[in-house]
Amino acid sequence: MKNSIILLILCSILFTSCNDKAPSKDNTPISGEDLIERAWKDFREGRYASAEGNFNQVLQNEDPSIYLVGYYGLGWTFLKTGKYLNAKNEFNKFFTMDEYDVYRPSGSGTSAAEDSIFRNVRAGQLITLNALGEHENAITISTIFNVNTGQIMPNWKFNQDQNITIRDMRVLKAISHFAVGGNNNLAISLSLVRMIDPNFNADINTTEGILLLMRKLEEIMDNG
Repeated sequence: MKNSIILLILCSILFTSCNDKAPSKDNTPISGEDLIERAWKDFREGRYASAEGNFNQVLQNEDPSIYLVGYYGLGWTFLKTGKYLNAKNEFNKFFTMDEYDVYRPSGSGTSAAEDSIFRNVRAGQLITLNALGEHENAITISTIFNVNTGQIMPNWKFNQDQNITIRDMRVLKAISHFAVGGNNNLAISLSLVRMIDPNFNADINTTEGILLLMRKLEEIMDNG
């Protein structure tokens, strides 16, 4: 009888342990916020396979302010590993969820932190669409940064990789406008390049000027 009781207790403990959604090393449940931080820590330190696993666990949370981060975290993780179609799909999932309104930009009742998350997702989308050559779509979503005037968040940086800044968004938008072509798009591309290098100019009404602008974009990309 004693052995049977001990066996039941052990089975109960094992069952409880196995059913914790995200147990820590001491088998205590991890909060959604802590799991997000663990995933981003993996991301920042280049452990992308581990980050992917943790973000997938974040998706299991029932709180939309938690699980939506899973989609955008996966998007950035796939982006960093060159899986652009996967990244595109995850970023799109963020915006197809009804609950994503929680992260609309300021002016719609969101906090500064939520506002930043919305732009972080759009930044990931902009990089991804540019890499995939979907330049018209990239132009459409880039308006969140108002990169032509720099009036909105001129000092924006991606909080999980501060090497990615508003300058990069301007460069990518300039490339997309150049790729789409036409006088208006070339003019926008030139104006964005001049925000980065005010001393540069080119006559976009001539073939020579267009080639000069193209070479300048290549130079900016090469120099990071």
